[in-house]
Amino acid sequence: MTDYSQADVERILTRALSQRAQTETFTAQDLQEMAFELGISQDILEQAIHTDHPLEPTAPPKPQLDEKHRKHRAKIRQIGIQYLMTGIFLVLINLFTAGRITWAIFPILGMGLGWGLKATTPVEELKIGCKKGGVSC
Repeated sequence: MTDYSQADVERILTRALSQRAQTETFTAQDLQEMAFELGISQDILEQAIHTDHPLEPTAPPKPQLDEKHRKHRAKIRQIGIQYLMTGIFLVLINLFTAGRITWAIFPILGMGLGWGLKATTPVEELKIGCKKGGVSC
């Protein structure tokens, strides 16, 4: 027989309840009966119901990107589109002049490497050493 701590019991029951259908609802009477079966007094139940703290969500909230990150992602997308257009242009020139793709692959790979490195650079590292004479870049 396995013994469970109070924290384990709370975690297991919380997980079990969250796995139930989201459409299932309970009445106040149902809640009181469940509390009684678990040995929770009416006073403690009332206190838990009327506490100022909202119930914690089962899944942690997704972090919101700050403005710096949004601007960085938009710039990376813009650079990617420019890279794609330039690559297509180079391939077309190569096809019209040589009849097949020969030299165009090398500048495309070089631009792709630069774009990939810029895309994976953390935003915090982008502005290192950017303040000169009290003026930001």
